[in-house]
Amino acid sequence: MASHGTSCVKCIFFIVNLAVWIASVGLMVIGVWMLVESTYFWELFAEESIMPMAIMAILLGVVGFLIGFSGCCGACKESICLLVVNFLLMLLLISGEIAVGVLVLNNRADVEESMTIGMTVTIKEHYGETKAATESVDFAQQTFHCCGATNVSDYDGSVFQTKSIHGDALPDSCCGEDTESTGSCSYMSPSLKPGGCVKSISDSIKSNDLTAVLVGLAAIIVQMIAVVLSCCLISQISSSGGYSVV
Repeated sequence: MASHGTSCVKCIFFIVNLAVWIASVGLMVIGVWMLVESTYFWELFAEESIMPMAIMAILLGVVGFLIGFSGCCGACKESICLLVVNFLLMLLLISGEIAVGVLVLNNRADVEESMTIGMTVTIKEHYGETKAATESVDFAQQTFHCCGATNVSDYDGSVFQTKSIHGDALPDSCCGEDTESTGSCSYMSPSLKPGGCVKSISDSIKSNDLTAVLVGLAAIIVQMIAVVLSCCLISQISSSGGYSVV
């Protein structure tokens, strides 16, 4: 009976740690992508705010990877050492996730300020000049139905307007679909999107706060269950006397 109980705990513990391992790989990929491949983030945020976010994603991914590896291997080999490592790392990950969550909630204004600075500079100096800047701003304006970082006046005196035939020209993405194909978006266009993108993005994130909190709590609960399972597994393997040191 105890053997069946141990097998059941091992199976659940293995599945949870496998899920953590897969999620951690995805988190590391996102972090590396933010640092190396994607120039879009650099165009929408002030440069100094991207590096900490990317590094944090990579570090949490590495910790999660080690947790998944030690948990899966520890369960399969019935290794007390690996299970203890898994237990300690899981506690570290939970603490890190809570700290990141609190940090994000307390520094939301700083993130908005960083985005306002970064996007304003991009609109003034780089929109229409580089592919990355143009595509990242267009994507934000089309997705969140906005124009400019703060408002449409961010395009006043921009390189884009200076080089355009009409002095009041605006990007097609600042107007509705009726003008996107004609290239005639301006301050007088009926379908002009007057709101700024930073506020639109912020409002969109705030509207999903509850979902994000619930998902975060669910993840932490699952991880705490894994902590309890690791303790049970260590206890059961130790009492059976059939454990492996490594």
